[in-house]
Order: sequence, then C-alpha cells, then structure tokens
Amino acid sequence: MKSPYINHTLKEFYKLAMSEINCSVRRETAKDRMRRVEKHVIPYLGDIKLKELTALKLERWQMDLSRLRGIDQTRRCKHLLKSILNRAIVHGAINNNPIEATAQLREPQTDQREIYTREELETILYNSTGQLHLFILTMVSLGVRSGEMVVLKFSDIDWRARTIKIQRAMRKGEIKTTKTGTTRTIDIPISLFNKLQEHRAKQSGDYIFINKKGTPYKDTTYFLRRHFKPFLERLGVRYKSLYSLRHTYATISLQGGQRVDYIAKQLGHSDTRTTQQYYIKYLRNDDDLRRADTILSF
Repeated sequence: MKSPYINHTLKEFYKLAMSEINCSVRRETAKDRMRRVEKHVIPYLGDIKLKELTALKLERWQMDLSRLRGIDQTRRCKHLLKSILNRAIVHGAINNNPIEATAQLREPQTDQREIYTREELETILYNSTGQLHLFILTMVSLGVRSGEMVVLKFSDIDWRARTIKIQRAMRKGEIKTTKTGTTRTIDIPISLFNKLQEHRAKQSGDYIFINKKGTPYKDTTYFLRRHFKPFLERLGVRYKSLYSLRHTYATISLQGGQRVDYIAKQLGHSDTRTTQQYYIKYLRNDDDLRRADTILSF
C-alpha cells in the first residue's frame, strides 16, 4: 500500500513525527525540541518534499546554521532532523535517511592562547551568577587547569593563610594527580576568597563545583556546552575556549607587573622558561611587584 506521506513536504510531516518522537519525554523537553525544529529547520527545509531531501541539501543547511548558531546548536538540530526522517522511513515516505551521508560536524580549531580582555571579563563576571560565576572567577583568578578546577575541594583551602592546594585533576573521567604529578599551594585573591567563603556556607559536601547529582564533573564538556558557551552567546562575547581563562590569568598578572617566577608557581610550570616562552610578549620592563589582590580585583 502506498504511503499517504510519500509526497509530503517536511513542513507537512514534522508535527506527526515530533509527536511520536516526544511521546515519552517531559513536556518542557518536547517544547524545547519543537522550538528548535520550528526555528532552525522548518524555515530552511520545510518546503522541500521528504523524498527530495538529499545529503547535499542537508549539508548546505547544517553549514549555514553552524555559521549562524554554532556547532552545538547545529548538532542538536541535526539530531532532531535525523529522528524526523527516521519516522518518515517508518511511515514509508522515504527509503533511506539522507542525513546519514552528511559530513560530520566538527568544532572549529581555536587559538588556545587567545585571551579575554579585561573589559570582556568584567562583562562576563557582572552578568553571570551562581556556580557559573564562581567557576569563571576561580579559573581566571587562580590560573588553574580546567581538569584541576572540577575536583577542587573546600578542604584544599587554608582559610587562615588564604591559599589553596592543587593536588589532583580529572583526566578522562578519573581523578588522578596533576599534569606534572606534583602538588602546589597557591594564593587566593581576596575577591575570590570572599566568594568561596559565601559558597561554602551554602553548599553541602566537600567538592566546590558539583553537578545536579551532587558529584564532581567528569570533565568540563557538559559545563562548557550547557552553560559557558550559551552564556557568552547571549552576551555577544566571542567564545575563545574555556582554557583561555587560564591564559587570561597569566596575561593580566604579567601586564599588572607580577613577577614571572610567581606566575610560574601559580600556573604549575616547573620552569619559568615555560612561562616566558608562552607569555613573553606581555612582560613589562619595570620591577614593580603588585599583589594579586590589586591585579585580579574583579
């Protein structure tokens, strides 16, 4: 028997498909999925018949969307479109899913040594709240690696000396030693120290940063995609990678007149030559050593 949907356009078919796809999910999730499809898929592909949706047409769509909305948003929309077209196969409208033949979406390569300007940081920190704010402030105030960040504990902090011990890192989903295999104790700027005290009073458990399950993040991927990148997009601040916050710390500190050996210790570089190699262009020619409290006063 010939399918009644064989000559349907995507616009004519997607609501039926979405009702079947969303039959077992929460209402909020269903609404979010429908919003994505109606905003990012139907306006571009809706008038094309299901049987005329080719891999080439879908590749052009995903390339255009990724330029406008980024890779993460495009991946979500592509996944939904794949599900819709799978339902079209079930209903006999098409024989194969053309989206299977499209190129894989990849994150564009970013310069890992880009930095956020002080103006951008002030905008980010002023508009962020809660754990997102504290995460960004901690990374840019301490210069720690992102893997070290996600397993920081309140018990690592010496509240009298105002220091924190960096002794572990999350790598490939497991808690291990730091990248260099050593432990270092670094200073905490006063602005961050005050926020950490407030956070400790509100949060139970020892880990400073926790997910919805109350456990530390296995990596920064979820945090990056669900929180950091969408937040920057809403602010209109160009994304420069999460790791760039570490480079921003080093740059601001060196521009402020902090000594290279002090920065190397904070960053966990075993040799100041490593710090100089990466950040020599930001060094100043004066001997004025300014405390981190002044330099990193966000």
